[in-house]
Amino acid sequence: MWLCKHIAFFILTIGALSWPSVSFSADDLFGQQDMGSGNWLERLCTAHDEGSRGACAGFILGAVDATSAVERRDGIAKRYCAPRNAEVGQMARVILKWLADHPEDLHYDASSLVITALINAWPCAQG
Repeated sequence: MWLCKHIAFFILTIGALSWPSVSFSADDLFGQQDMGSGNWLERLCTAHDEGSRGACAGFILGAVDATSAVERRDGIAKRYCAPRNAEVGQMARVILKWLADHPEDLHYDASSLVITALINAWPCAQG
């Protein structure tokens, strides 16, 4: 979990810094008490500016990549099986729907909620 959080945070930071016309400030993004929670991710992913949407995609990709790396490293079975052609925008919509359907869980870690949403949307076949 530590690795997932730090990789996702790194990717999010790079994504946020790569857009010069971002309409949110560093205090808006990083100064929030609930940074890294489902509440924070929902606000980030539903913002209307391009920078926030890019940061949202970066966070999701970071959580997905970190989870895949840990699964491979530790020999853990895949936790979800997204379609091969699933795009990050589709994943974001799936995650936002899950967050909207589970407001009682929004105080939990955003990386964990991303993976939980994907597991619920695309469970791997039991075999």
